[in-house]
Amino acid sequence: TPKNPVVLAHGLLGFDELHLAGPRLPGVHYWRGIVEAMRKNGVEVITTHVPASSSIEERAEKLGEEIAEMAGGKSVNIIAGLDSRYMISRLKPPNVKVLSLTTIASPHRGSAFADYVFEQIGPTTLPRIYNTLKTFNVQTGAFSQLTRRYMQEEFNPKTPDRGGVRYFSYGATVSPAILSAFRRSNRIVSVQEGPNDGLVSVASSKWGEYKGTLVDVSHLDLINWTNRLRWLVWEMTGNKRKYSFPSFNLLRRVICSPKRAYDHESSPYASAFRLVQSSYLLEAIEEKTLKGKTPARLKHIPFPVTVKATGSLRATRLPRMGACFCEDTMDTRMIGISGVGRSKTDVPRLYRIWQWDLYRNPAKILAGDSPERKRPQFTTSAARIMAQEYKLKGLSALDLKSGEKREVEVEGIEGGKVLLARVGSTTHALSPNCTHYGAPLKLGVLTPEGRLTCAWHGACFNVGTGDVEDAPALDPLAKFEVFEQSGAVYIKGEEATIKASRRQPNVKCKAQGKEKVVVVGGGSGAMGTVQALREQGFNGDISMISKEPYLPIDRTKLSKALIADKSKVEWRSQEWFDDASIATISDEVSSIDFESKSVSTKSGKSYPYTKLILASGGTPKPLPLPGFKDLSNIFLLRTIPDVQAINGAVGEKAGKKIVVIGSSFIGMEVANALSSNNDVTVVGMESTPLERVMGKEVGKVFQKLISDKGVKFHMEASVDSAKPSKDDSSKVGSVSLKDGTSLEADLVILGIGVAPATEYLKDNSAVQLEKDGSIKTNESFEVQNQAGVYAIGDIATYPYHGPGSNGDFTRIEHWNVAQNAGRSVAASIAKPSVAPKPFIPVFWSAQGSQLRYCGNTPNGWDDLVLQGKLDEAKFAAFYGKGDTVVAVASMQMDPVMTQSAELMRRGNMLPLSELRKGKSVMDVGLPSEIKI
Repeated sequence: TPKNPVVLAHGLLGFDELHLAGPRLPGVHYWRGIVEAMRKNGVEVITTHVPASSSIEERAEKLGEEIAEMAGGKSVNIIAGLDSRYMISRLKPPNVKVLSLTTIASPHRGSAFADYVFEQIGPTTLPRIYNTLKTFNVQTGAFSQLTRRYMQEEFNPKTPDRGGVRYFSYGATVSPAILSAFRRSNRIVSVQEGPNDGLVSVASSKWGEYKGTLVDVSHLDLINWTNRLRWLVWEMTGNKRKYSFPSFNLLRRVICSPKRAYDHESSPYASAFRLVQSSYLLEAIEEKTLKGKTPARLKHIPFPVTVKATGSLRATRLPRMGACFCEDTMDTRMIGISGVGRSKTDVPRLYRIWQWDLYRNPAKILAGDSPERKRPQFTTSAARIMAQEYKLKGLSALDLKSGEKREVEVEGIEGGKVLLARVGSTTHALSPNCTHYGAPLKLGVLTPEGRLTCAWHGACFNVGTGDVEDAPALDPLAKFEVFEQSGAVYIKGEEATIKASRRQPNVKCKAQGKEKVVVVGGGSGAMGTVQALREQGFNGDISMISKEPYLPIDRTKLSKALIADKSKVEWRSQEWFDDASIATISDEVSSIDFESKSVSTKSGKSYPYTKLILASGGTPKPLPLPGFKDLSNIFLLRTIPDVQAINGAVGEKAGKKIVVIGSSFIGMEVANALSSNNDVTVVGMESTPLERVMGKEVGKVFQKLISDKGVKFHMEASVDSAKPSKDDSSKVGSVSLKDGTSLEADLVILGIGVAPATEYLKDNSAVQLEKDGSIKTNESFEVQNQAGVYAIGDIATYPYHGPGSNGDFTRIEHWNVAQNAGRSVAASIAKPSVAPKPFIPVFWSAQGSQLRYCGNTPNGWDDLVLQGKLDEAKFAAFYGKGDTVVAVASMQMDPVMTQSAELMRRGNMLPLSELRKGKSVMDVGLPSEIKI
């Protein structure tokens, strides 16, 4: 039982008791059932009365006054909304000490429906509506504060969490019936923000430690309007109800679980409570007498179940609810959980619920007055589907400091680990490894707002939810409840999830509506777009057209490791795309009719669209010199068939003579991958590899690393021609350089860059291509003069706002940039009012050792500061334009690159002059504000 008082404070338009039909008829009670049950359990409860429709500031002031008066100096736990956040953070009343704040479906990031209402009403009509409301003594100060712009740009930045206060939150979702008042608002919020309760989305509800989602609950259900009105009807027909099960269940979720009001393991009802915790719809019990006993009929079961007819049990199906109820003459019930599509008599997992005590008198159970009973016995299958509690090794308390990360072992699970990360006053427990390539996230960078960025390749996660925020990771992190108990620290989770160190994104969808998104391309940008669309609640048609005969792949593995098995490089299975209702089409786009909004392919098919994303990638450049067009065994590298052809030419016999033309990233990676057991030569035009991008000093490091593997270099060289083999005149036999050098070759690989793959647009008067064949876009990657058409990845020239650039147009051929651009476009489509999310370009490369790089140099760079030891390939290179750092490269100095990228986002990167003095970016704090 909580030792300190619990404050119950309603939010906007809330009330303690409301009489809609005058004092003679029963009123609508906000906290009905909850207060009674809590007080029965010995909890001191304070209910406050704040103005229902005043501004957040006015309600917060009144709330502080009432708590100070009624709490009498005691520390309190608050269940409330935005006004409590404001009171705790901004007002800080000296005579009010808050231990925790729990919010339920509060719009911490605003509501898309509020945006919609204000857009529809308009500035002309709004004052008249406000005046009308004021005649009924309804204050209007809070309505404009529910918009997403206000919450995200005004309220949240100025209302930070207060140290020493724990923050918890719950969300809710509902699928409104056809005649529901929430049907339209639910649809509007779903398109913009995803699952919601008719007014507030789950995403907007999340604040602090997210405890869970209440399923099939509208916003009015949460404040007990609907249930109280049901009771009124029932009582008028002579069927009086003694309590509200939704109120009881909400009480159990919000109060009992975080505060441990009962012992989960020792309670005979622990298993039943665990099951019920994911529901909210379990409702009334209809009492009747049968054979001298008083059994119960359970009418609304809030989870997919079947009831097995055993002995005197009789099962009956309720088609409307998709659930079952059962009548029996005993005081026990056997219920089995069955999956979708299973027979109702197939009951693989059974457990026992004592319906009489649990459902008839929940207040008694909470108070511990229920009779002793044998603890329910689970089968192995049943135990597997329930979250269990696991002790964390070596921890007696959650004593991390804000900003600290700690990887800890999970007792009882071989190899099981979690990462603890503290942001403000909240400690989060998450998967310990990046879901991209498995990097330990304890080496990453944690920001004040809760972004956790991988030190290897820049993947970024939200520690509050585990969700992906930046590429290249596709799977989110698993998130676990973490708590202290009896001098130890525990997490709650499933063993399989803990071991997997990830969770699958929720993308399952049945496409509906008139919206049709067509994506041209099947690479990184396309994958980022289609997944993010489904993650963010877009439920229209999605078609992805790619000329490559396989699903989206991790293309970086082609040049770095020459992997030719598509099963090892495909990001997702066909089943995944089918579940997400994403059509994958293997065809080549031939033209686009922007006026009629239709995409045509070479097979003769046509695909209409309402939104179009061009993500067709790049085409490797051939070498227009004698012999290179005619001879075989000369390869480009872009696709799986290209890698298969290269591997086939190399064969199993060692000692092949391979000439790589181009000392760029691709050329150097291929040379590195083929250096074992082969005679590899790199031909480059610069004095050192990658000199233009990385500089001579750093280029020499790469050259030495790969030279140590036996690779030879011909730098400052120009190619003249390719000559045929003496044994087979159809194949290449050597490469001639302009200085007269002849390089013997069994095969040649070209790595001299890519051009935008926009051939299907060259004769299209509706789109003007840039000189390099790319497409110019705005900050949202929307094509100029083409509303609803976007271009991303290798084909996009967009305004870059990173350091050293003031919106200069640039084209960046990085894997991460394409995927992040796709995620940005998806957000623009799913949530049109949301501003584009800024990101710093990140890439990585295998240059004998792992290179990390962030930033961009659209205007070049003119100065370089090196820290570390170049001779050991352990360094950080800071590239500057004037005194401004515009890019950073590092080897073996993680997480310098990641820290630098975050500093660049926030406009807080050290200048070159300070770095030259020996200052480290790791000593610079990360401000919360994003400035690019």
